Amino acid sequence: MVMKIITISGVDGSGKTTQLLLLKEYLEKKGFSVILFHSVSFSLVNNLLKKKKEKLARRVKEKSKVSQEQVSIFEEEPAKAVTRSGWLGILARKLVLLIDLYRFRRLLTKLSHEGTDYLLSDRYFYDQIINILYLSFQERILHNLTSPRKKKVPVKLSLLLRLADRLIVKPDWSFFVEIKPEVVLKRDKELEQDKNYLLIKNSLYRKFVPHWQIRVLDGQDSIENIQEKIRNIIGV
Repeated sequence: MVMKIITISGVDGSGKTTQLLLLKEYLEKKGFSVILFHSVSFSLVNNLLKKKKEKLARRVKEKSKVSQEQVSIFEEEPAKAVTRSGWLGILARKLVLLIDLYRFRRLLTKLSHEGTDYLLSDRYFYDQIINILYLSFQERILHNLTSPRKKKVPVKLSLLLRLADRLIVKPDWSFFVEIKPEVVLKRDKELEQDKNYLLIKNSLYRKFVPHWQIRVLDGQDSIENIQEKIRNIIGV
């Protein structure tokens, strides 16, 4: 069979990763070859930062003679979410996104040759665009969302983002788990982001979900019901 791409998008705490792992388990029980993908982990920027962290960890080990177990903990400490960036940082993210899209096409070719049946993506390049838009327009969006008169999201794709948008490999099925910020904050007490962050991100997803033809799932539904809906849609 031709490899299929399934993506699940949403804010942290929406339950998208849980749904993806359940789907992976289900497909593998059916005998399919499944690969998990995460666009942020795949990003060239993330890989460069990982190499830098590993180099720093080696220096720490050499200087302080800490145990290998301590070094591993240091290496695996998750990076905090980026919520602010200057124009140069935003430009760099746009350029790296274009590079990542080229790298992703090469990855798809490799996985297809290896006989992979499904690539399941926890977030996708759509989410990368959403992140860049958040960094670019968060204050303007929040002002409009909290204004009694203005409720629109005043955002348009720049030239580089329009190019990226055209280069994104269209998945076979895309889902967005929509959930209210208040519910997310109740679910996850250790979430780094605040209510405004979640509010802005959700508004950006709602604006672009129709453009990307992403199916919306109710994140407040039960885990079992959401999973059943996903399986019914993909028809497996």
